[in-house]
Order: sequence, then C-alpha cells, then structure tokens
Amino acid sequence: LESTFLPLNPKVHPSPTQLAWHPFDIPVSSTPVDFVDGLKTLAGNGDPTLREGLAIHMFLANVSMTNKAFCNNDGDFLILPQLGRLDIQTEFGKLMRLKTQCLRDLKISLPDGPSRGYVQEIFGSHYVLPDLGPLGANGLANPRDFEFPLAHFDVDQSPWDIVYKVCGKLFNCSQSHTPFDVVAWHGNYVPYKYAMEKFISVGSISKDHIDPSIFCVLTAPSKQLNVPLADFLILSPRWDVADGTFRPPVEPHPN
Repeated sequence: LESTFLPLNPKVHPSPTQLAWHPFDIPVSSTPVDFVDGLKTLAGNGDPTLREGLAIHMFLANVSMTNKAFCNNDGDFLILPQLGRLDIQTEFGKLMRLKTQCLRDLKISLPDGPSRGYVQEIFGSHYVLPDLGPLGANGLANPRDFEFPLAHFDVDQSPWDIVYKVCGKLFNCSQSHTPFDVVAWHGNYVPYKYAMEKFISVGSISKDHIDPSIFCVLTAPSKQLNVPLADFLILSPRWDVADGTFRPPVEPHPN
C-alpha cells in the first residue's frame, strides 16, 4: 500500500500520459489471501496527513476474513467489485456488494468465491451527489436508491485481530471480542451501497452530445471551489439518438 504521492516518495513515478493495465491474477488457492492482504496501490495524488488527495487500489481475495476486521483512518473507501460479490459486515450492519464511504471496522466475506475489484480512497473529503442544475429534482443517481444497513450485532467472545490503516501503513492489534457488537445507531454518517443499474442516464435528443458530467454518480469536492477531487462516473447502456453529428470511434475529451 502507498498513501504518500508527493515527489519526496521515491516509489512514486509521475507519468505525463494515460495508463491502463490488465486485471491482476487471482491468487492461487494454495495461498490464502483476504481483502486486506490483497490490497495493491496503483496510483494516487496528495497525502492523507494533508487531508487532500486520493489513492486508487486494486483488491484481490480468495478467502473470507475470519475473526479479522479492517479500520481505515486515512479516508473514505469506495469499493467497486469487478468479479464476485462482497458480503461486508460493518459496525452499522451488513451490506452485500458495497459502494461505501466512512467505513470504520469492516469484515469482508466472499459468498461467490474469489473476488477482484477496485477501491478509490479519498483523503479529507466525502462523496456527495452532484448538483443536478437544469435537470431538476430527478435524474442521474437518485438519493432514494442508496441503501443503508440495518443495525446488527454479534455476541462473540473469541479473539479478534483488528488491522488499522494510518498514514498508509497497516498496524495490528488483538482483542478478546468481536468489534461488531454495536446494538443500534442513529445519524447519517454511515456506509451505503448503490446498484448502478438504477442510474438514470441523460443525453442529447437533438445534436451532438453533452459534457461527460452527465454520467456522474458521486463527486468528492476538493478544497478548491468548483474543482472536484474525484468524480465517479458510469457509462451504462443507453440510447444515443442525436442527428447531425459525427462520432469517431475514439473521442478524446479535455476533461
């Protein structure tokens, strides 16, 4: 894992061009790897101690976390499975196949076997819904489609390991009971999930196409006004019916 993406970090190599990569191989079954063990950092900027920036991770896992929980003190996780579902238990309750923010303690199980996917971690900000502007009250990702967990607690006095992420480094402590013993909660700073097939696509019905911001599911504001730290976009199946325009196979965008 890496979290310091400043020039002073010799492990960070800036690139002036776009980069792409093939999916990482799932670990072989003879080597058990859970969600925490399988986190790998690919890119990022900023630093969590400055409360500004983000990190892009991949996760690879072939076993569930057993009597082990993970706590991220650096920022918010947005988890996007690419292969297999994730059964995630948090202090607030359980969520299946999670997109989330403000995760504290969590335990991840693999109901479908090995899993792989992406994690976007943001420092010093939180994901919010984008302003809809002239779209009005409805469109893109609607608030009512985000799901929150119901309170759930376990009674477990067996030994547990808690892995803490602080300043990009992992620390471990042990305790004699489960961390998932919260009986009830209230408030709105909680994990959530969103099914992307519920996204309401917007497009042009006359000429040309609209700015890619119409695909924005969530945005994370930065400290600079009107400049997002990160946007999470979805290019879902949709009809493009505009006339009088030319769409080349590859269309570059300055943004």
